[in-house]
Amino acid sequence: MTTQEQRQQGIDLYNAGKFKEAVQTFSILLEANGSSEVWNDWATAQVGAGELGEATRGYKKALQIDPNNQHASRNLTMLVEGVAAHEQSQKKSKNDALLMNAEMTDEMKRNWDF
Repeated sequence: MTTQEQRQQGIDLYNAGKFKEAVQTFSILLEANGSSEVWNDWATAQVGAGELGEATRGYKKALQIDPNNQHASRNLTMLVEGVAAHEQSQKKSKNDALLMNAEMTDEMKRNWDF
């Protein structure tokens, strides 16, 4: 399987909601190709898996390698803004916070850039 085929497999897993499997696929790719693009993909899969700290680390690594990676920049911005919105929602009632978090997560998952 080529690198591009492996990358597409990871994206397909992510789109199917198989986030942990997508993380594993992108982790294997990182061993062979630590490009900014693959770090962005890995970080995006981490968001889907709920590992926001790892996602932040991955987006920052992608931008360290290529500061002009617009996908990683946009994704990191969405993540930071989403976390900030979640923290703000914590000041509201727990039910409101849970609802906002669920909506934020679904919306964020639809908008990530690969």
